[in-house]
Amino acid sequence: MKQLQIFYSYYFVREKQLTSLIMLNETEQSKKIVESVFDELQKNTSRLDILLKTAFYDIFGTVLKVVHEIMKDVSEYFEIAKLADVAIEKCDVEAVKELCFELITITQIGITKKDHAPAIEKIIEYILANYDNPSLTVSAIADKFGIHPNYLSNIFKAHKGVTVMNYVSDVRISKSKDMLVRTRLTVEQIALQVGYTNAHTFTRAFKKLENITPTNFRKRFDDWHSREIKQARKFR
Repeated sequence: MKQLQIFYSYYFVREKQLTSLIMLNETEQSKKIVESVFDELQKNTSRLDILLKTAFYDIFGTVLKVVHEIMKDVSEYFEIAKLADVAIEKCDVEAVKELCFELITITQIGITKKDHAPAIEKIIEYILANYDNPSLTVSAIADKFGIHPNYLSNIFKAHKGVTVMNYVSDVRISKSKDMLVRTRLTVEQIALQVGYTNAHTFTRAFKKLENITPTNFRKRFDDWHSREIKQARKFR
């Protein structure tokens, strides 16, 4: 029983890491986690059958948590579980480990093939409706849609070519540029209205994307607008 408790402790500290790696489509790193679990398992000399079954079904459960987010048909997974039960009865450690690898492989194939476009569009709609909320983070968006933050980051970047928070920043800065040229709100007021907590953070984000401060951006626009008005008057 003591050995079983040691193994449980060893595995559960890795569950979150394994989930993240599978969602990020990191096949080799995922397999290394599984490999480490089975390496530890083989150090135990008693009740190998129980430990082997525990290892497989813990990993099986972790994989299924990911699977339920990306596909409906899980029959292939339960076929693998049946094969694992036979291997467990024989205490065939290598066979059970290979079946765990197979679980990871077919899951990551499913992640690659899944069409995430409808989900991404809903996420973008949510960002556009909530960009002014300073608490809009990857975790907050993931919670809203009931998915893992790492999984959200992975599929969003795959579809949009930018990270979630870079996209949020792009939206905020775009909205702020419109307000800078169309209103006389102060930089501080605009910062608060587009989701920043203060003018300093807003100015830093603005300059990072536009290579100019919000104040100078407004001045440049005002100067251009004045020239355009003067030019127009010449032709009246």
